[in-house]
Amino acid sequence: RQLFAPIDSAFEALGPVALAYLKENEELLEDILMFHIIPSRVIASEDLECSELYRMENGYDSRTICRTPFIYQKGAGNSDDERPEIVTPDVETCNGALHFVDRVMLHKTTEQLGLPPPDATFPPGEVPSAAPTKGNTPLSASPVSAAPVTSVPVTSAPVTSAPVTASPVSAAPVTTAPISFAPSIAPITSAPVPSTPSTGPETCETIDEILCGDDMFDALCQRLRQTGLDGALSTGTWTVFAPTNEAFSRSLSRTYLDQLNTDVEELSRLLLFHVVSEKAIYKDDLPCEAGENLIEMAMGKDSRTLCVSRIPTYQKGAGNPDSAKPMFTEFDRPACNGVIHTIDKVLKFYPVVED
Repeated sequence: RQLFAPIDSAFEALGPVALAYLKENEELLEDILMFHIIPSRVIASEDLECSELYRMENGYDSRTICRTPFIYQKGAGNSDDERPEIVTPDVETCNGALHFVDRVMLHKTTEQLGLPPPDATFPPGEVPSAAPTKGNTPLSASPVSAAPVTSVPVTSAPVTSAPVTASPVSAAPVTTAPISFAPSIAPITSAPVPSTPSTGPETCETIDEILCGDDMFDALCQRLRQTGLDGALSTGTWTVFAPTNEAFSRSLSRTYLDQLNTDVEELSRLLLFHVVSEKAIYKDDLPCEAGENLIEMAMGKDSRTLCVSRIPTYQKGAGNPDSAKPMFTEFDRPACNGVIHTIDKVLKFYPVVED
């Protein structure tokens, strides 16, 4: 197995409330930890392929991002400015290898996972008993912890023996009581998160499900179903540049729209010009370098990424004039089988008839 192991500060960055919440929700904690493991493989850092997706133990994909000399391994829930960096690579073990990372890898956003945000706070007066700080000293601030003590060393009480005079019997065991750690997390119920967060691959949506479940893409969904391409987008791996409803009405003439309604082959070619097959290309991996910024689409022709200040801003085809380039309005919407970028105009691989 290959483990991307978060260092202590990686967990601390989640925030004390989130850590306490995870201690109470073992199923969610396990799901997150499984997202740090590539099963049945050991991959040296030099063999991690830039932009490659790796299927993790919990069924979701992480991807490798290379920014020489740095290597990152991130999930869909890690923002671009908080990518987990591999800080210590290639630590060998008897049953695999470790790459230490400086952030916890997340397959969904903290909001989707039901985790409290890093800046969440405990209710007043309950911070010491709930905060998962180093050591158990904060627990002693809660006198309630005295109750569980009766269930611990009392049974061993050689009370009848002479040592009973060493009445500090209750003193030593009480201060060591790790048993109070679990009850101390009770205040976490005040965190604004669901009590039973949804986890696991079964909640993952395919590209087709996302597009046809969002009324912003009704026009696109209707045409995918008209051509039967919706079924293809339910499997495999894809990058989709998804035009909104307004994109169809703003960038295609009435004449051409009428043609698409009757010419399924032409419509299929147009839709496939919005799709990259067998790849999930996220914002960070869209090419900005002139001469290297062409992307081969599923129908065989290339579209081009145009960047402003090295940030992907437009995606255009040969038929899109410079005065009306399709602009990105949303990046990196994750799906089970790829990624969706939203654009405000339809990509055209050749100039179409205008009214």
